[in-house]
Amino acid sequence: DKMADERTKEAVETAFLSSGERERVKDLLQSRLREHGWNNEVKRLCRECIKTRGIEGVSVEEIYNDVRGEARSKVPDEVKRELLAVVSSFVRKQLDLEEM
Repeated sequence: DKMADERTKEAVETAFLSSGERERVKDLLQSRLREHGWNNEVKRLCRECIKTRGIEGVSVEEIYNDVRGEARSKVPDEVKRELLAVVSSFVRKQLDLEEM
């Protein structure tokens, strides 16, 4: 039933936020990205964008739009897998709890 699925999704999202798991996942992501040098690579991409466009001719939004795709593609697969595993585990636990 579509309504039940939507209520379940909302309940899991609420639990994800209220339990503090979202913050833990966010902290884990930031830590892993730093460990892999991703932050430095994104800074380099931003500097490159500013150099190409000129400091006076570029907004933060334009830098973001220029860098976003490449920055996302540079997130290491192992980091993606680790975060997916953490979030999936949380969702499975929530669904098990709801069925009780």
